[in-house]
Amino acid sequence: MTTTYDFDVSSHAFKHFYQNQTGTGGSIPVFRGLTRQRGYGIGGIFSKMFQRIAPVLKNVARSAGKQLVKTGANIITDVIDGNNLKKSAISNLSHGGQQLISSLTSKLKTPKRGGVKRKSTNTSVKKKKRRITNDIFT
Repeated sequence: MTTTYDFDVSSHAFKHFYQNQTGTGGSIPVFRGLTRQRGYGIGGIFSKMFQRIAPVLKNVARSAGKQLVKTGANIITDVIDGNNLKKSAISNLSHGGQQLISSLTSKLKTPKRGGVKRKSTNTSVKKKKRRITNDIFT
């Protein structure tokens, strides 16, 4: 069984197929989105805010963790010494909270130093001396 194909350019089916492929012919159902949509939207705003706030939150969490460990150690030593657990916890937690707040405010008040560290431009490259000979065997 042989099938014959018509490759005549003037053929209507051939033209119709390739016009549809290029998009100039009939309509091909494709999602195009809004023509006025630009940027990243409200999600981009929140992601930029989070990128700015994340290092600060990281430092706050680190300081709070250190202070919590110190406060817990103070409570344990008070209990070992024979003090009441509830009274010791209340006094140490309030004192630890005050210390945490004072350390965080002092960190925020001090100006930051530093910034982007750049490579020094004074790196010198030594050139190797090449031995020039006339004979390849010496």
